[in-house]
Amino acid sequence: MDTTLGLLDVPDGLPWSSPALWLSTWFGAGLINPLRAGLAVATALALVLLLRRREWPVALLVVATGLGTTGVVFWEDATGTGDDRRIVVDEVAGFLLIASILGAARWQRLLLAAPIYLVIDRSKIWPLDWLETLPGAIGVMGDDMGAAGLTILLFLAAEKFVPSNAGRRARS
Repeated sequence: MDTTLGLLDVPDGLPWSSPALWLSTWFGAGLINPLRAGLAVATALALVLLLRRREWPVALLVVATGLGTTGVVFWEDATGTGDDRRIVVDEVAGFLLIASILGAARWQRLLLAAPIYLVIDRSKIWPLDWLETLPGAIGVMGDDMGAAGLTILLFLAAEKFVPSNAGRRARS
């Protein structure tokens, strides 16, 4: 695995001026090797933490999913490759789903959720591997939404089974 920081090539068929390039790579984050997905999620996390209101992650999720899906379709039409490693808008949409459900106001939870989400997404455990095989933009976006769903379930289960006062000292 190459860990040298560098800029990946823009695929043939997509000029630098293409909106599909900028949407699919989350404004270029997907072109920065090896940080691609992590950098994209970090920018989404920063955006959510700056905005902090409950509605913003939902609005950003709708925009990222809609524009991202469109960008992936255009990317696939231009290059013939649908699920390219440079496409990271799907990771952004997945993280925004997590922020929408878990809540932007609880930033500590989101700081913990981001790397857990990336590990789950990268693992491609079932059903994520199946979702990834779906055709076109549905498969590209679907496995990341699935990883977000698993991350949300993990956090909700942890909250159910871990007392809310765990880790706090009893006052005498």
